Amino acid sequence: MDDGPTPTVIDTDPGIDDALALLLAWGSPELDVLALTVVAGNAPLANTARNTARLVAVRRPARLPQIALGAAAPLSRALVIAPPDEHGGDGLGDAVDWPPVTGPAASPSAAETLVALARAHAERLTLIALGPLT
Repeated sequence: MDDGPTPTVIDTDPGIDDALALLLAWGSPELDVLALTVVAGNAPLANTARNTARLVAVRRPARLPQIALGAAAPLSRALVIAPPDEHGGDGLGDAVDWPPVTGPAASPSAAETLVALARAHAERLTLIALGPLT
């Protein structure tokens, strides 16, 4: 039985690797990307949030996903971000003059977004965790 594309939330810390994964997800007819929950990892949360907004602005997916902020640091250890020679100072390789974007609002949080979408999509919601788990 085909119920259409799978409602999906992607938890991400956009560096170069996650940027490619997001582009692939948006191009997949099998996924309906409803939201992006953003955490620190490849870069600090301010950078990963801005990178997420940049990728959405440049790619302009058919459904604009909700962007919700998650953890700025792990719950049980110190934050370790990728060194600049891996993902650049901005987390996306410092390779592009990005258009200016407004970062996502702090509310609702990633946790609130996940709860709301899980309730709305019952047993069909899929969470793809690309970012570090807190």
